[in-house]
Amino acid sequence: MKAFNKEYQLLALLIFLFGCSANSDSNSQELILDEVIQNYYQAIGGYERLKSIQTKYTSGTYVEPGYGLIINGETISERGDKRIVHGTGKLIGFFYEGYNGQQVWEYYKGDTIPRIMEGEAEKASRRGAEFDESFVDWKEKGHSVELKGIIDLDGSIVYQIDVILEDSWKKTYYLDSKTFLIKAMRKSMPLHAKGDDVNFLVFYDQYREVDGLLFPFVSTERDIDDNFRMISVRVIDEIRLNLSLDSINFNPHIPDTSKVSLIGS
Repeated sequence: MKAFNKEYQLLALLIFLFGCSANSDSNSQELILDEVIQNYYQAIGGYERLKSIQTKYTSGTYVEPGYGLIINGETISERGDKRIVHGTGKLIGFFYEGYNGQQVWEYYKGDTIPRIMEGEAEKASRRGAEFDESFVDWKEKGHSVELKGIIDLDGSIVYQIDVILEDSWKKTYYLDSKTFLIKAMRKSMPLHAKGDDVNFLVFYDQYREVDGLLFPFVSTERDIDDNFRMISVRVIDEIRLNLSLDSINFNPHIPDTSKVSLIGS
């Protein structure tokens, strides 16, 4: 992973904590919000192609170095913001987390019934189940979106898009001014749904094409307020699109833990 130098740390702190922005280079141009979003659609493979995706399956590995946590996991998402996550690891045994569009639930090793989640855990899971990026069709979703301008982020000139979700939660996207792919996303939330909010910056890398669409296969999460300390790394091994989900139950239930995978035996 690319190391953060002191100069970048100081620049990023100025940008994030004091709202300063860097001047764009000669290869960047000022665009309006709709133009930036349209360029994003074109960059990933097109709006129509994006909206043709009804289901998405991902599998890979999630690592939190600070906790020595390594989880092999898989996620199934369905348009309409339904999602189920299955993970296994030495420290946790196994877990399932689901959202059926109304309720967030969890089931861990040792549980006898699924737990209906509330509070910060419920909010984090519900927001994480959003099928497309928050600025996609933002008016229909009831979000507020504003293009803040162009800044320098980790040596790249990026467009900053602030999004306020329907529930008033804020997140910020940074789109590369040359590729118009998402370079990073900023969010504030408690770590593991406990304690005070932490300011995270998530970097997205290693974009690859899957059925005509580009997806990032590596994401790195860092703590802005703690010298950009690495919080987690997620590496995706596989993405499958438009699988049949007839056998997938997004509602709270006791999962069949004898199955190794959500989509197989």
